[in-house]
Amino acid sequence: MLRYAVRRILWSIPTLAATSLLLFFVTTLIPDAPMVQGAGEPSDPGAWARAVEASRSRFADLPRFLNRHPQDVRSPK
Repeated sequence: MLRYAVRRILWSIPTLAATSLLLFFVTTLIPDAPMVQGAGEPSDPGAWARAVEASRSRFADLPRFLNRHPQDVRSPK
């Protein structure tokens, strides 16, 4: 019975790690809801498409998971 409990506890570690990574990657793929001025339908039919496109490219230059070259405020660009 003790072997069964230890085995379940040990298997919970990779399960939690895999679940965390999977959820992280899924949530980073979901685009943010674009902010469109005004309530209801916008007067310009292309405003929604432009807002979605702008929100997708907002953080495209940043790494998603692993930053091999971190920069701070003092680092030259």
